[in-house]
Amino acid sequence: MPLEKICSGHLSSRIFVFVCGTLRVAKLMEQPFARVVNRLQKLLEAASVKLQIRIRIALIGGLAVSAWGAIRATQDIDLLADSDPSPIGSRPIRDDLQRFFEAKHCIVEWRVGDSDGPIPLLLRLNLGGALSQPGADILWAHQRWQQEALQRRLEVRSGKLRVFVLHPEDLILTKLDAGGRKICSMCKPCSAPGRLT
Repeated sequence: MPLEKICSGHLSSRIFVFVCGTLRVAKLMEQPFARVVNRLQKLLEAASVKLQIRIRIALIGGLAVSAWGAIRATQDIDLLADSDPSPIGSRPIRDDLQRFFEAKHCIVEWRVGDSDGPIPLLLRLNLGGALSQPGADILWAHQRWQQEALQRRLEVRSGKLRVFVLHPEDLILTKLDAGGRKICSMCKPCSAPGRLT
């Protein structure tokens, strides 16, 4: 079977074509999301340069699922991010990022959880301060598999918009990780470590 037949097809009115490791999508998202994602990426790239920290990001959540062809209702933009050094363990990095985004007229809120919790650090960002536009939740990678997932991310293009998206398998892992503790708490207590009952 020709490669074009394997790598392209119609899924939920989107056309997927792999070209040199890049996933091209005919229609990725509605205009409000596209504008915000584009601006968010430019801001993160500028922050990366200004603060001399390499920040890697990838779309997760409802928009990422939509990029893979399954329509999903969402009201915000969810990203997975990683940097070295990480703001998880560095308050000065968080402060520098906050000052940078606030200088760009963004509303910034850091949500700091337990270091061993499912979300130890989340950056809630509203671009330009307009509360009517979609906000962004940036989850900072804190587990090795999340950092590896960011290394496997794919670039998705829709017209002039370019965005990195996690592979579908990694999206499933992020969802399982987010809900895993809730799911496990509903199960009977395990009689042995690592054993499901």
